[in-house]
Amino acid sequence: MEALLTGCASVYHSIRCALALAALVGEASRNGKLAVGRLGHALVAHPEAFTEKDRYSMDWYYPILGSALRGPAAARAH
Repeated sequence: MEALLTGCASVYHSIRCALALAALVGEASRNGKLAVGRLGHALVAHPEAFTEKDRYSMDWYYPILGSALRGPAAARAH
């Protein structure tokens, strides 16, 4: 099985958006919050879990674009 950083970062952002929409209609999801937290942790703390694609520039900025990587860590990413 192969996990791509760009795809997972995009899914992370999508789940966060879905959780925000669910909260607006009063349908908070505990499982969704847990899933997005675990995926965010993997994106930030475990880059070795993803297939290395060094030649693709998207790999460095997608975790920032998807908001998994923020603040000073995001500034140091590239």
